[in-house]
Amino acid sequence: MKLDRAFSAPFYMARHGESKANRFNRVAGCEWDVPLTDKGCEQAYELAQTILTMDNKPTVIFSSPLQRAFKTASIVASEIGADVHMIYDLREQGLGSWNKQKYYVLREQFERGDEPQDGETQQAYMRRVLMALGQMQDEASALAVQSPPLVVAHGGLFYALAQITKTFNGMKEIGNCSLYRFGPCQIGDKRLFQVQQVLVEQGDAVLRRAPFSPR
Repeated sequence: MKLDRAFSAPFYMARHGESKANRFNRVAGCEWDVPLTDKGCEQAYELAQTILTMDNKPTVIFSSPLQRAFKTASIVASEIGADVHMIYDLREQGLGSWNKQKYYVLREQFERGDEPQDGETQQAYMRRVLMALGQMQDEASALAVQSPPLVVAHGGLFYALAQITKTFNGMKEIGNCSLYRFGPCQIGDKRLFQVQQVLVEQGDAVLRRAPFSPR
C-alpha cells in the first residue's frame, strides 16, 4: 500500500469521544467494543459545533465500526447533516491480553514500542490503516464528495499516522474528539504532507499549522 492512495486528497480526522475505558484509564483495543460515556456524547456534540463554524464542512463521515467511534460519528452527522459510512479497517489496533489493563501499567511498554504477543503488530496495523484510508479516498471519490470527508476513529490510528508520515514527532496521545486536517501540499518542487489542528478562536474554526514532513 502506497502513501499516494491513502493521502491523495485532504481529509479531516477526529478521535472518538470519551469511552468507558477512557473514563477508568483502561486500555481498549479493537477486541473491546466499549461504549461512550455521557461526557463522550457531549464531546461529540461539541465537535459538531466546531465543524459547523468551518467554511469547508465535511458532508460525508467515514467511521470505525466500534461503537465508541460510530456513536461519535452518528452524533456529529445528525448535527451537521452528513452521511455516515462504516469502514471496518478503521477500528483500533488489536491489543490482545493488554485489553482492560490500566494504561499506566502499560505506559512504558507503549513508549518502548513493545507489542502484545497475542495482539496485532504495529507494522500490521499501519498497513491496515493505509488500506482503510485508501478505501476511504476511493469511496469519497465515487461519491463525488466536494469537501474533505471526516474520519472518526481512534487514538491508535493517529499514532500510526504519526509513524507513517513522521509528522507528529512525539505526539502519542490525542484528546477525545480532537479534530485535525490532513492533506497533501506542494512547496517548490517537493510534495509534502501537511497536518493542521482545527481549533475554535472567537467563535470561528481556525487551523493551527503542524510540522511538514516529506512523503
